[in-house]
Amino acid sequence: MDQNNPTIAQQACGMEEPEDEDKMRADGWFQTRDGRWGRIVDVLIEHRKVNLQGSVGMGGELAAAIDKNYGDLRWLQPHIEYKPSMLRHWGDDLADNARGIYYADDLRAIDKSKLRIEIFVPSFDGIDWNERTQKRRRKRALTASSNALQNGMWKRSEFAWDADARNDIFGTFRHDSRLDMDKHEYNALLKETHPTRCTLTGNRRLVKRTPDGTFALSTHEKDYIYIKPSLDVGVFRQDRLERLLLHPKCGLISDPKWGQTKMVFPFGVYEAKGWAGDHREARRQACAGAHRYLNMLDLLARIPGTSAKSERYQTERSHDFQAFVFTSYGAHWHVLVGIKHPRLPEQYAGVEGLSKDITLFRKIWSGSIESQRGAWELLVLVDQIRRWAVTTFRDFVIQHLKAWHEYCDANYLEDWDTDDENSKKPQAKKRKREVSDAGDVRLPKWCKLVDEPLRRKMMNQEKESLMKTLKQEKEWRSIIGRVFPPPSTAANGSTR
Repeated sequence: MDQNNPTIAQQACGMEEPEDEDKMRADGWFQTRDGRWGRIVDVLIEHRKVNLQGSVGMGGELAAAIDKNYGDLRWLQPHIEYKPSMLRHWGDDLADNARGIYYADDLRAIDKSKLRIEIFVPSFDGIDWNERTQKRRRKRALTASSNALQNGMWKRSEFAWDADARNDIFGTFRHDSRLDMDKHEYNALLKETHPTRCTLTGNRRLVKRTPDGTFALSTHEKDYIYIKPSLDVGVFRQDRLERLLLHPKCGLISDPKWGQTKMVFPFGVYEAKGWAGDHREARRQACAGAHRYLNMLDLLARIPGTSAKSERYQTERSHDFQAFVFTSYGAHWHVLVGIKHPRLPEQYAGVEGLSKDITLFRKIWSGSIESQRGAWELLVLVDQIRRWAVTTFRDFVIQHLKAWHEYCDANYLEDWDTDDENSKKPQAKKRKREVSDAGDVRLPKWCKLVDEPLRRKMMNQEKESLMKTLKQEKEWRSIIGRVFPPPSTAANGSTR
């Protein structure tokens, strides 16, 4: 297959006239025809793009070609001026490296002992294709592979692949009331990069993107009756999550679409590309979404509030969170797991123009679902991820979300004059606002980044929430006053 034929690109570092030419040559430097000195710092193999509409070959050959194209393990070197030929093919990936988004075939690229992160990775351990318990899964795999073969035979668009994936691969997610899956928009601040060095410039812009699929935890209305009340569903009430979202001392974004609380704390993202698509673009888009979701989980795991202690995690294991990425290029699938951690020294920690933290995505599995066995393997992994989502991950969110609710309940009606706990503005004492004061409520910092119509909508929602809370508090005070009257009132009543 000509798709595997590589082309070589190289880049040299310029240098002034050296004092010791022999030493320079021993170190790998050479002199060009025009008299300048340089040396090769990297050799990149550019694999030609695989277009499944025009490719001819066996399934294994196509899969190998796609894997070679899927990700380049050479990461950004911040001190290099990249040439246009390299930027044309790897510029987007290098820019993502500066933003903190990395991809690797496995975690051997870094020293895992330095991360101290415990993550869940689905596997095939203890699962046998021939077991009787796999009968139902083999039947599901047969349906998925048959639909994939039909889509490939008729060269159907991305829509067909996406629709079949929702039913054949992710059907168990759709039928679990604890989870939510939809084509859901997310908002993020995109850090801009230098055109040739690919490092961060310090500028940011607000972007709105919509992955083909987002996997998150479901929420419910205040009066919703859950069939299993023991599952701590109170933390997922939309009105309580809205209070966390809009209170100036919290500003906890639970839904990736700012201003909403419908799909909260996503743990997975799916991107599909049809036969004429670009599987590398699918990886970049999906990893960018998962990068945003990991940042949301990172904030959730921190101590609530706006003080200095809020930079710390709630517990010693609060940094053990992760996200999954699914991409499909026709019938060829990739499953990745992503983690977030501080930059290590070998990843240019502390270098200007690079993010403070990185999210590293590791490939767990790749293969084609045109065969029943390939579809079965994918379903084994997807089913394990679903079980992890409704148990380990959901418990993680509940435990950390409880701390935020407790903090918000304790501070919701106090100190609305400032969103800084360490403010030096003189205050006589903390006070609780009256209903008439609700016209000047303040919003969290993230609201400054949205447009005026959405900001006004958030302001109205916060006013309404504040009014309801004040009304409920007055009602409770009235009830408590009748049940437990003040001592003077009780004494007067006893003398009658």
